[in-house]
Amino acid sequence: MSPPARRAPSTPSAHSSASSRTFIQQRPDLDATIRRLTAFAEVGADGLYAPYPPDLDALTAIVTAAAPTPVNVLISPADKVLTVAELRKAGVKRISVGPALYTHTVGALEQAAKALVMGDLTAATTGISFERISELLARGKN
Repeated sequence: MSPPARRAPSTPSAHSSASSRTFIQQRPDLDATIRRLTAFAEVGADGLYAPYPPDLDALTAIVTAAAPTPVNVLISPADKVLTVAELRKAGVKRISVGPALYTHTVGALEQAAKALVMGDLTAATTGISFERISELLARGKN
C-alpha cells in the first residue's frame, strides 16, 4: 500500500511548542512541570512537551492539566515503553521517537561488526537489499 500523497499547506502557518525539561534535567517535580506547561498553554502554545515523565500517572496528570492543548511525549514515560494505543488512551496527541531509530540502527551495525570479527560473513551481510533501498528512495521523489 502506498503512503498518502503529501500536500503543501494552502496557507503558511506556524506552530509553537513549549517544553518543560524538568524530568530530563533530573528535577522531577511534577507540580512545577504542570505549572510551566499550563502557563505556556495560557499564553498560546500550540503544543506542549515534557520529555520522560516518570510514569503513566504523571503523563496522564500532565495531559489532563494541559487540556485542551495537545501534549507530545518522547517515546513513553521513563519507567517503561508503552504502546501507541496506551499513549493515545492517556490523551497524548503526538509521539516523538527522538534518537530511537538511530540507536536501533547503530545497534544493528554493532551486531554486524561483531559477526564479522567472529568470521561470520553471512550474518554480517544479511540485511535490506539494494533493490528495497532503491524502492524506498524512489518513494521520496514523489
